[in-house]
Amino acid sequence: MKIEKVTAKVPGRVEIIGNHTDYNGGFVIPAAIDEYTTANGNILIEPLISLSSTNVKVGKEVQIPLEVITHSESPEAVRHFVEEHKLPDWILYPLGVAYFSHLAMKDKGLPGINYGFKINFKSDIPLSAGLSSSASLEIVTLNMIKQFFPFKMELKDEALLCQAAENKVRGAPCGNMDQFAVLNGNLTFLDSRTLEYATLQLPAEFLIGVLNTGVKHDNRKSYAERRAQCEQAMQYLAEAYQNPAITHLRDITREQLVAQKGKMDDLLYRRASHIIGENKRAKMIRGALQPHVFTVNEVYNILYSVMAASHKSSNDDFENSCPELNIAVDLFHQHDIAARLSGGGFGGSVVAILRRGEEGLLQTVFTKYQNAMRGTTLQQEPTARKYQVAQGAYLGGR
Repeated sequence: MKIEKVTAKVPGRVEIIGNHTDYNGGFVIPAAIDEYTTANGNILIEPLISLSSTNVKVGKEVQIPLEVITHSESPEAVRHFVEEHKLPDWILYPLGVAYFSHLAMKDKGLPGINYGFKINFKSDIPLSAGLSSSASLEIVTLNMIKQFFPFKMELKDEALLCQAAENKVRGAPCGNMDQFAVLNGNLTFLDSRTLEYATLQLPAEFLIGVLNTGVKHDNRKSYAERRAQCEQAMQYLAEAYQNPAITHLRDITREQLVAQKGKMDDLLYRRASHIIGENKRAKMIRGALQPHVFTVNEVYNILYSVMAASHKSSNDDFENSCPELNIAVDLFHQHDIAARLSGGGFGGSVVAILRRGEEGLLQTVFTKYQNAMRGTTLQQEPTARKYQVAQGAYLGGR
């Protein structure tokens, strides 16, 4: 147990390619970015969990009895407590991490979380912008808890712990990409079924730009619908080919899917088509970023065409784009900039790959987007900025 005040700092992430592939056991390429969630806090003698955020304007500090995470019979019981007491939704993320951290410690024969604690959070990551503010909040909570009550976990296990917190306590059926990307850092090709990964390098001539459309997204309902549709498509295809080894859409080839066109439900066909295509596109970008294979111009042309195809598939087949995202992507394309929606979609941000020396085009596109949105009511102020690839937040064996 650590009595003195401790701190933690965790990056956000942007999805370069691999839209909704992670919960389908597929491939994705995220990058950790240099906007951060930070936290400071200390152990409490009282059996309370005190959570506060400088980003929340009303009701900043929330106190929860420690027994909510140590004695609840299920993660759903934690969520029920928050809902019953009309507490703010955002505390479900740190409470979920605390709940599963307590179980993980107990499984290792440790006392678990046997003291109260206080954590204050602050984040530079725009909320509901598709930049993984939720995973960043989860990981920063885990890193605080690991300092309060030291215990060891492998990076992959930490990613799965925080995914469970978001799935089962927050109620958002996301995959594991966000948590892994924030922990591992860098630009990474990730196999979301095995959590095996390879670190990639963006050419020095390129940098990452993000335009936040100002349209917030809530992934709980939309993710649940898309995930259920993907599972239905997988089940149909597994039965059609009488192959129990088909457990995710990544196990289906394009040829197998096309052979079922007109036989399976069209909506499910299109959902599966998107996922199969995204897995191929993630592999194409991985190949393009291998050193000494392509010229810089060839790499950029591959990024442009693959990202454009990804966005078109998201809009047409997966239907998780929106008018504002489409407008922003079209504006980038008018300036021959590689771009696509990033993250869950249904709002949020567009990721763009910019050539160094042409960074000013990000502001040009942003100004045009602002002009296009005049007279439109958005849920938050649109923003645009460049990002550096950041280091991950995994604390190792601490």
